[in-house]
Amino acid sequence: MSDGRKQSGQYKDTLALHCGHLLLATVARMSVESILNSEKGFAIFQKKMKYPSNVKVLEQSNQLLAAMTVIRNAKTDREDFIFYADRIIRMLVEEALAFLPFVEKTVETNAGSTYFGLAPTGKICGVSIMRAGEAMEQGLRESCNGVRIGKILIQRDEATALPKLFYSKLPPDVASRTVLLLDPMLATGGSAIKAVQVLLDHGVVEENIV
Repeated sequence: MSDGRKQSGQYKDTLALHCGHLLLATVARMSVESILNSEKGFAIFQKKMKYPSNVKVLEQSNQLLAAMTVIRNAKTDREDFIFYADRIIRMLVEEALAFLPFVEKTVETNAGSTYFGLAPTGKICGVSIMRAGEAMEQGLRESCNGVRIGKILIQRDEATALPKLFYSKLPPDVASRTVLLLDPMLATGGSAIKAVQVLLDHGVVEENIV
């Protein structure tokens, strides 16, 4: 195994280790594990592949697979691609929100009856890894009214070939929030793990990074 592949494996393991939860959309996208194990350098997710307990792959429902079929179809036009990509992003965001803490809450309905429900606790924010992560911001805004969003720009250092932080703008109270880290692509995981480290350096607790 080459040094580059060893490095990729380390990124993968560290990314899973330092996130409260790591969510992946579908079996029809690239995976770090399959990239590492493929002589061609790429492969498709294996449905029976085992991941750490904090790695969640969305349920491969008919709706998700149908949307993935549209965006992977070479004949799909730009308008439909954007529509269905945004739809998949919303599915991913909604699943991520399910990992947030909730408390029981009782309310009275318009009919005068009592409803026993839930209410989220604590504050959240989104942090997009520029520039691809910005494509997920709208899906988060549509799911969380008034959500704060920060940005991190990470690029490869030409001298070392390692990910390097070039820019970050985070909410001043990010350490007290649960952070949804937005990035629609995962190859080696280098940019993602660097972004996680930036959040840790700003006081965000590992368990509060999704």
